[in-house]
Amino acid sequence: MSVIQASSVASFAMTALGHDKQRLRVLARFDRHVYALAGEGDARSMLIFSPVSERMTPYTVRLETWPVYFDDNCEIFCNSQKICNGELIINLSDAAEIASDCPVTEQYWRQRVCYEAALYDGACVQRHSEYLAAVLNDPFCQEVAGWSLTDLRQGLRLGDKNLIAAGVAQGLGLGRGLTPAGDDFLCGVMLATYVSAEFSSDFFSDIFYDAQEKTTTLSYFFLKSASYRHASEDWQKFLQFYPLIHSVPEQRLRLVRPITQHGYSSGEDTLAGFLWGLNVQLS
Repeated sequence: MSVIQASSVASFAMTALGHDKQRLRVLARFDRHVYALAGEGDARSMLIFSPVSERMTPYTVRLETWPVYFDDNCEIFCNSQKICNGELIINLSDAAEIASDCPVTEQYWRQRVCYEAALYDGACVQRHSEYLAAVLNDPFCQEVAGWSLTDLRQGLRLGDKNLIAAGVAQGLGLGRGLTPAGDDFLCGVMLATYVSAEFSSDFFSDIFYDAQEKTTTLSYFFLKSASYRHASEDWQKFLQFYPLIHSVPEQRLRLVRPITQHGYSSGEDTLAGFLWGLNVQLS
């Protein structure tokens, strides 16, 4: 029997695991990550197994031994204590639970000087996706990649959930890849509302409830975590510390670069949504 110790588990993933035994199914394997689904139906959650050197997402389970090999010929079961797959056991009971919820920083991000600094730094990153280029060119843009942002803008300004839902529906699943650009943009918009406005931590959760029917599985779960105010380690650091060093350009870029390096263009698209959404809230 092989026993692997998990060193840390994201709090959003741990909450989803619960105490009851659930089936786990591997979705995809990469050099540094294994993506899996736990549970069934509406209770499903994603898990991302990674080595300890990788940064956290809301679904990350970091393992002290890497790589990890799951036996496709045996069923996989999991709960908040362990994951069992034939002769393999991943021990979760001694793992540190790492908070994945966004920090409370409203009093800082409501200062327009922080937004203007972030907009400037967005222009300084090495590459601009179509979405980021559009927002940098016109922070008040009404459209991006053929997607009208009118309903989304009005909904955010008024706190109107129906208008927001209409705007979300127009951009959901828009684009190619494992996480379409429209979805990444929406994740950024949600993060902006959490640091600039009085939106509750679950305001968006019912808006994205049936999003899994309109986008990829991977993208749906990142939308879901963002809708409950959870984000990656890089975004948490950016949201918490950027306003404190907004007057020090060289230090600011150390926080901006990591968030723009997520995926092929996902990081840039998420930053675009954040900058656009923050501008809507501050204007």
